[in-house]
Parts: sequence; C-alpha cells; structure tokens
Amino acid sequence: MQFVMTAEHVYPWPVKVTLPNPEKAGAVVVQEFVGTFRLMDEDEAIQLSGQLRAARDGKAHVEASKDQIRRVLVGWEGIRDQANKPVPFSADALEALLRQSHFRTAAIEAYAESISGKAAEGN
Repeated sequence: MQFVMTAEHVYPWPVKVTLPNPEKAGAVVVQEFVGTFRLMDEDEAIQLSGQLRAARDGKAHVEASKDQIRRVLVGWEGIRDQANKPVPFSADALEALLRQSHFRTAAIEAYAESISGKAAEGN
C-alpha cells in the first residue's frame, strides 16, 4: 500500500473493555466496540504528553486522560445501551462514558496500540 499524505488521518480500531463479570465472582468479561480514532499531530501529542506528566494527583491525571480521549476518539460502532439499542456517537454519550474508568483505560490502550506500529499487517 502506498503512503498517502492527508491533513488528518482517521481510522477504525478495535477497543476491548474489560469489566467485572456480573454473573461470576472473581471473573471478568471483555466487551468490544470499534472506535474511530484521529491521529494526533506531533505538536498536539507533545502538548498532551506534558499534561499527562504534569498531572501528579489522581484527579488531574483522570482529567488529562479524558482530554486525550476527547481529542482522539471521534466516533464508534458497536456500543449499545441496556435496551440493546445502538448508542450513536455524540459529545454527551462520550462524556457519560468518560466517567467510567474501564472505558477510559480501554480507549487509551486501543489508541496507544494503534499508533505503536505493532499491530499485525492487514488488521
């Protein structure tokens, strides 16, 4: 595949959210969705990296993590509500999910994996 120069690179990537299993004590379940991510440019990544390093306490670090996700997660497919209806991507839906640590962890890990270059070719 040839390299294509674009002003902004947006791409789908699987996100795996690990949760405690509500039906079995001591077990976990993995739920998945496909996130649509926007690749940060170098200046933005450096600025955000500084914010994360400067975040000394838990609350500051959580807020910096939320900011990172707001910048890079621009859509999704495969998220459903408790009535099994699709949840469309929106700022409000994203803010609701950002209050859940397991969602934040999964989104950040998926983005980091996507930019690491370690994914299998063709994925």
